[in-house]
Amino acid sequence: MNTTTGASPEDLRNRLVDAILKEDISGLRDARVETAMRTVPRHAFLPDAPLEEAYANKSVTIKENPDEDALPLSCASQPDVVHFMLVQLAVREGENVFEIGAGTGYNAALLKHLTGKSGQVTTCDIDPDVTAYTRRMLDANGYEDVRVVTRDGALGAPEFSPYDRMIATVGMWDLPGAWWDQLAVGGRLVVPLRWRGLSRAVAFQREERRMRSDSVKMCGFLPVIGQDGERNDYIDDDRLVRLYWDEDQSIALDLLRDVLTQPKSVAWTDVTVGPVESFDGVWLRLSATERATCRITVKPEAMEAGLHPPPPRPP
Repeated sequence: MNTTTGASPEDLRNRLVDAILKEDISGLRDARVETAMRTVPRHAFLPDAPLEEAYANKSVTIKENPDEDALPLSCASQPDVVHFMLVQLAVREGENVFEIGAGTGYNAALLKHLTGKSGQVTTCDIDPDVTAYTRRMLDANGYEDVRVVTRDGALGAPEFSPYDRMIATVGMWDLPGAWWDQLAVGGRLVVPLRWRGLSRAVAFQREERRMRSDSVKMCGFLPVIGQDGERNDYIDDDRLVRLYWDEDQSIALDLLRDVLTQPKSVAWTDVTVGPVESFDGVWLRLSATERATCRITVKPEAMEAGLHPPPPRPP
């Protein structure tokens, strides 16, 4: 591992956290989470990545998908997302925490830092290659007391429950019943719920008879394996433009295959965005009220092919 800037890992780590706090205008703050991210060395859980990459505010793939057209099978989450989800989770010392999606083990190490010596952390993943990597990284960095289990995260780990906190680092389409059973009353759950092609990190407080959400923030996560609520396909023959929609939406894909080669027309909506309003919030409102809302991804080659020219700027 090397760095071209000459900065130490600690300097790079502090610069990353400073940038995250500066750029996040949501107001979500927790001094304990900030301290944990300044303390736990992310690069130590990404031994094959250069220091600059380990401390860039981006996700890092640790297991590629053999299908080159598909999403990676596992990655280290983007640091700013890690930060705000841990703030949403509000872990305190001595608590029992369960994580779904083991990744590199970095998030589990942060959780262990937050729970302290008296707390317990269990992380799980359905992929044995991922849990083997997680175990190696945790052991190599002094977190031997973090439990790592290989199983479907939707089943939880009832043998170590009840949990004070539960967090998923994979996109889910629903909350499994097992999580309700294993989360203590008064506990918190943070989960990226996938809906209309996007994920939103939703924080729930477990009450006696219901889950109450008190925080929602847009994010991006790999979808969980085994819980299928989304469909996707290409709408051009060269596989450059891809449409994502939920299974409850009646999308006539065949009718869309020629749409990008037809003459263009421009129609402005009456949707407006205020000077300090997040585009994420606009998307959330649209997807909540409009059944047809979905997501489109476009490869750079589509621009060159003229399928998706840049949209005109509003007057």
